[in-house]
Amino acid sequence: MERPPSCIGPTGQPSWVDDADAVRELARWIVAVDRERPIVVLTVRPGGRDPYFAPSAVQRLVGRDGDVVAIEQSPKGRLTRELARALPDGLMVFGGAARIYWPPALVGVDPDAHPLVRANSDDSSSAEKRARLSNRWRQGPDETRRPTAVADAAPAGVGEEVQVAIVRAWLELFDDVDVRDRFPLQPYRVDQDLAEQLAALEPARAPVAAAAARILSGYAWTEPAPVPERVEVDGAPVLRPGDRAVAWRYPLVGSDQVLHYWQPASGPAVLARIGARDRTGGALAPREAVDPTSTPATPAAHEVEPADAPRRPSPRAPRLEIADEDLVRVLRAAGKPLLAPELRAALGIDSETPRERFSKILGDAAARGVIERTGQRRGTRYSAT
Repeated sequence: MERPPSCIGPTGQPSWVDDADAVRELARWIVAVDRERPIVVLTVRPGGRDPYFAPSAVQRLVGRDGDVVAIEQSPKGRLTRELARALPDGLMVFGGAARIYWPPALVGVDPDAHPLVRANSDDSSSAEKRARLSNRWRQGPDETRRPTAVADAAPAGVGEEVQVAIVRAWLELFDDVDVRDRFPLQPYRVDQDLAEQLAALEPARAPVAAAAARILSGYAWTEPAPVPERVEVDGAPVLRPGDRAVAWRYPLVGSDQVLHYWQPASGPAVLARIGARDRTGGALAPREAVDPTSTPATPAAHEVEPADAPRRPSPRAPRLEIADEDLVRVLRAAGKPLLAPELRAALGIDSETPRERFSKILGDAAARGVIERTGQRRGTRYSAT
């Protein structure tokens, strides 16, 4: 088991965090897969000097079964903002609130699994809010909860471990929280096939998590190599029947295997399975995605070539053309501004298409008022007008 960071004091005594480095240490420990003790994090209300929930009283409630950490007051809430930036989306705590972070091995990192007790959100009395925190602690973790990013059919325990491993890989990939802001983890699911593979192949979990962190954050598209490769049959992209999500694959570091995944125009990506580098697109399809009655215009995901079929030469990349309505549709479906790599993936653009060509299309669309550029300081994002 990994040792707790220096910001966690002796058992049975509340700890105080008063600088950004300690906050980042705390964030890493909150999502650590081998953390076994729950943590209660306390914050200060705007304009206050002490945590809304008294650390000594909360420590008496927790006893020696968990750790209590109070984040000190800072100008403009700088420390709680730093914590929010260092944690996955939805796991922050600020404004006087308290949050119970149960061990990730029990409940994953789904924000709903880690109770948040607010200080300013309603008119209930201080006594009622303290009682609410006490009740949440005494209820304990809901170990039957499954993180929303994991398929319900995943083998028990494996789904949570995969999700936590992906979060840790993402945190390790971006030590700089400013860069982390530019590459947030996007929603995803873990298919039953992949979960079953990782249940049997534990050594594969780390490289799969590392690949998933790059794919889901969009960071893979900023690297010179490798980049995700669209899966094709006879030169046409493989689409999933039903929602016509595009099939992609990404190599696993130090292995001759790839991670297959589906990327729909809207909705979460699906991490599908591990396969060989030369596997054809048909081997990608998750069981529940195959619809034998579908007749898509491009080859169906379940129509595969024989494994020993000769490889056809890749055709020259066609001239890239993107209709304005497709740009607007994808951006509106996302419900938020997208980075260029995220928009590229959502549109299913071939990895061989030069980045400059896609950037020119976005620039022309912005100049014509079809889309808008935002967030110049921390990475340009695009939204529909």
